[in-house]
Amino acid sequence: MYTSHRPKIPKKGVDRSTICEHDCRSSRRKVFIVHENKRRPRWLLLTVFLLGPLAVIAALSVPSGADSLPNVDATHLADSNTHTYCNTASVTQTGATWYAMTTLRDTTDMTILSVTCNSNTDVQWEESNLSGTLRGSTLCLNTYSSGACNRFRVRLDITQINIGSWDWYDLRKTAVHELGHTTGLGHYQTITNAMKSGSVNGTALAWRRYEAHDVWHLNNDY
Repeated sequence: MYTSHRPKIPKKGVDRSTICEHDCRSSRRKVFIVHENKRRPRWLLLTVFLLGPLAVIAALSVPSGADSLPNVDATHLADSNTHTYCNTASVTQTGATWYAMTTLRDTTDMTILSVTCNSNTDVQWEESNLSGTLRGSTLCLNTYSSGACNRFRVRLDITQINIGSWDWYDLRKTAVHELGHTTGLGHYQTITNAMKSGSVNGTALAWRRYEAHDVWHLNNDY
């Protein structure tokens, strides 16, 4: 007759024991590991289980090597997280300026507002023939005592931008790039992103988007 036996718990003083239910040599077995005097409270195990993932998320939320704005090659911060903007009469590519402004609005916590150009407009868009092979430029026209800029002039050189391939993508990338400078972002040459200087070499969306490192700064510094 077969008789079922429950495993016997070892006597006190045993630091670690392996107990087999039925025959330990059987392929069907249950192994119990007993740690004498090392039992952890259930609440502690539950806390570790719940907080472990949160610790990982917190570690990942701050990008490696994060630095403060403005970046090295960007001279000014914007005066607030609301960017007012206008197109001067010289602008023919209004679709590109709109694309840049809505990209800033839709991919960060910053907001935008279209206004009539005036002395306090944050971003004034222009089209102009720039020197040499420059495709775009950003200049602060007025600063506060804090160093923040409350009026930027952003110029696009359409002739230079249209040299080469992928003109539609290149124009929008350049507009997003120059707008990034008005928020304190500098050039980010490591990977494909809007703040990488130079023309695009394809139609990838990444060329027209700010990198996660920069988005983190925009969302936390304004």
